[in-house]
This record gives sequence, structure tokens and C-alpha cells, in this order.
Amino acid sequence: MLEHHGIYSGDALVADTYSDEEKSATAYDAAPAVALGGAAYATLPLDIFVVLVAALSASYAAHVYVHTQYHLNHSWLRRFGWFHRKRELHFVHHRDASKNFGVIEFVWDRVFGTYTPAER
Repeated sequence: MLEHHGIYSGDALVADTYSDEEKSATAYDAAPAVALGGAAYATLPLDIFVVLVAALSASYAAHVYVHTQYHLNHSWLRRFGWFHRKRELHFVHHRDASKNFGVIEFVWDRVFGTYTPAER
């Protein structure tokens, strides 16, 4: 298995199909998610907890889906201007892994000083 930045690097940032040869980082996300989920379940009313879990699940699914689309040559999302702008910002991350961690939004990159604009 390869690391994502090793598969999609240099001039090979996109491909006709998304590689399933890479290591998944989901296991690293699971422990904090379970800890935060447990704390939320213990402190929030059940209806708010359910909405929180649904919103976080949808956000994570969107993150994974859009990220996959960034690395496809013929993504159906290419018709949208926002997609091109966000994809270029994401590719900055593939050129320098210490920049632009965001996939859909880069607000936290701006907050933490890791945002770098894409070259035009």
C-alpha cells in the first residue's frame, strides 16, 4: 500500500481512476471521533446529539467524495468554477504537505497560518 501523497504527486496529481492502493487514514480519525462522540453523547440532549452525528457524518462523506473528485481527470464537478479553485488549493497541499490541509474549505488553514494561495 502506498501513501496518498506518494501516489498523487509532482505531475501525477490526477488520474483516470482513483487509486485504491493507498493507505486509509480513517483509523487515525476513529479514536478522536469516538472520544468526542462519547463526550457529546454524555452531555448533549439525544436529539441534538443525533443531529450532530448526522451533520458530522455528512461533512466527512462530502470531504471524502470531493477529495476523490479532485484527483480524477474527468470529474463531473469540473463544470463548476469553485471546483477548479478548490482543486488548485488542494494541489498546493500535494506540492507542500505542510500547507492547505482543507479539502472543501480552507478557513482553518487561514486561522492556523497554513494557507497558501494557488499560483495562477
